[in-house]
Amino acid sequence: MDIASHTMNHPFLAYSSLDDISIELKDSKALLEKAFQRPIDWLCYPYGNFNKEVIAAAKSAGYKGALAIFDGIPLKKRELFALPRIPIPRRQPLWEFKLKVSSIHMIFIILRQAERFIKTHLRKKKKS
Repeated sequence: MDIASHTMNHPFLAYSSLDDISIELKDSKALLEKAFQRPIDWLCYPYGNFNKEVIAAAKSAGYKGALAIFDGIPLKKRELFALPRIPIPRRQPLWEFKLKVSSIHMIFIILRQAERFIKTHLRKKKKS
């Protein structure tokens, strides 16, 4: 178990300005490092939301890696700034928790990516 940054205000980073991204990442890291008197090397993207600019800002802020949720996670190789993270909400049913922490958790990620792809496609289709 480790302590990781999750930004100051939990914004959708990929939709934030570069200045705001930098402030969110650097200030959160500094605050946690001061509070715990140890390096904070990891970042968990709020909502799993990131893009190339966010990755570059995270590297510039001094993070060694970051965790995302579903979108943008490469499934064939590991990317240190797009590692899969499985969210476990407070009221998670035990059967679902066991599934998420099992060795078959990647199936869960694949299914969530497929679900988001389909929902996005259907939304675009409705608009046209």
